[in-house]
Amino acid sequence: PEKNLALSPAVPRDSSKLFIYNVGTDKIIFDHFYNLDKYLPKDSFMVMNNTKVLQARVTMKKENGGKVVLLFLVNELGVMGDGLLSYLVKVMVDREIKVGERVFFIKKII
Repeated sequence: PEKNLALSPAVPRDSSKLFIYNVGTDKIIFDHFYNLDKYLPKDSFMVMNNTKVLQARVTMKKENGGKVVLLFLVNELGVMGDGLLSYLVKVMVDREIKVGERVFFIKKII
């Protein structure tokens, strides 16, 4: 659900939410990341990385008030000849977008 998505990093970071699904009991548990060791089996092997979560879903509006949602599927495809970055984006709309129709950002995203 949308209400469970973090909009900004938790402070302190280890207080972020932790979603645990127990396949043996079919139970869902919500806890905090600082309690992760309670849920890992003995002698578990963990691999850590230094990734960041970027805003991948951008909501825009059409001139007629309709909604357009852009979902950025990959980080970056490459740099075009004019120096602009190119991205692979899935576009979800409430109704068709016509050629030449303008869409607008609802809020500042950068």
